[in-house]
Amino acid sequence: GNYLYLNGGGSNSIRVLDISDPVNPKQMSRYAGPYIHDSHIRRDTIFASGIFSGVGLDIIDARDKSNLKRIKLLQYPGSGTHNAWTSADRRYVLTTDEIGTTAKTLKIWDIRDVLNPVYVAELAHVNGPDTATVHNVFVKGNLAYVAWYSAGLVVVDISNPAVPTIVGRYDTYPLHDRQGYVGAWGADPYLPSGKVIVSDMQTGLYVLRYNGDRRGKAVGTVTNAITGAPVQDALLHFPDAAITRWTNSNGNYLFGYAPGTYEVVIEKKGYNTLTGTVTITNGNTATFNFVLIPLGPTSAPDDIIPTQFSLHQNFPNPFNPTTTIVFDLSRNLHVRLSVSNMLGQEIAVLREGKFVAGRHRVMLHATDWPSGVYLYRLVTPESVMTRRMVLTR
Repeated sequence: GNYLYLNGGGSNSIRVLDISDPVNPKQMSRYAGPYIHDSHIRRDTIFASGIFSGVGLDIIDARDKSNLKRIKLLQYPGSGTHNAWTSADRRYVLTTDEIGTTAKTLKIWDIRDVLNPVYVAELAHVNGPDTATVHNVFVKGNLAYVAWYSAGLVVVDISNPAVPTIVGRYDTYPLHDRQGYVGAWGADPYLPSGKVIVSDMQTGLYVLRYNGDRRGKAVGTVTNAITGAPVQDALLHFPDAAITRWTNSNGNYLFGYAPGTYEVVIEKKGYNTLTGTVTITNGNTATFNFVLIPLGPTSAPDDIIPTQFSLHQNFPNPFNPTTTIVFDLSRNLHVRLSVSNMLGQEIAVLREGKFVAGRHRVMLHATDWPSGVYLYRLVTPESVMTRRMVLTR
């Protein structure tokens, strides 16, 4: 999001900066913990690697950026935790040990009970006559991309975390097969193209592609709800993938990733923040358009409690294939938001459950629906409201 996490700053451990105004960054906090060499942030949880003195992995609550709090210190004998990365479902964390007396392996931990992490498996890479030293791991879908020093880039299938399996490798420094700090230093597998960038300390920069990487694309446009104009430089945060993309001058974005359904949070200064989803399928490109509602006198901020229950007209309307439905609750209520066709047949339930008082926005994706008139209905224990919308192809 709008925060920068600084590691390796001497005794400061971790510093958090608010960079909403990048010209005037504001320090939010310093973490009073051990020296942190590297950190990975996933949904306001910091996985901080304390490389020295057997510190291990410090798992930190960062929901309050001004007051970071330790959740759990994962310690193990002889650790030299250099970096860590979580699995896509956040049930596991992978750690690398560059120094210390522990084996220089990729280790996998079950963190479903984060207060009681469980060691699951580890993986060594025997490179020639010696075991290569691991350096950095990055997870994308069910694959871990590991910069493994003298072994080069190593791709590991972690679909079964208890049995990590090497499925691909490219040796960027074949002249050296011994343990040591030479060869592949870092990797970036998150380019929308599916390519992987690898930096080698001795031989340079490599651009690779792993043919077994199942990947698809989500594309689309972010537009202004009032004018219909494209919104440039809107940020699209994908928390489950720990990736942010942005829109170009035409309001277009591109998100290439492993198959799955991902939440996306779209924000732009002067607009209400919007939450939606995109679905990635293997080898395909799908379109998901988003509409941002500008802040202004006709668009109440979400933190103002409405005085009455109301269901607003969707916007845009007519739409193709994405629209936004807004409803207001004057107090906490159980609600059910559904869509029906003109025959009265319910075809989708968009939201159901208890919602707090306030303004709520729901993104509707009607990618596979035929053109026509639809009814959307909001039901609470106290009232029912229905409005019409038109899908045009």
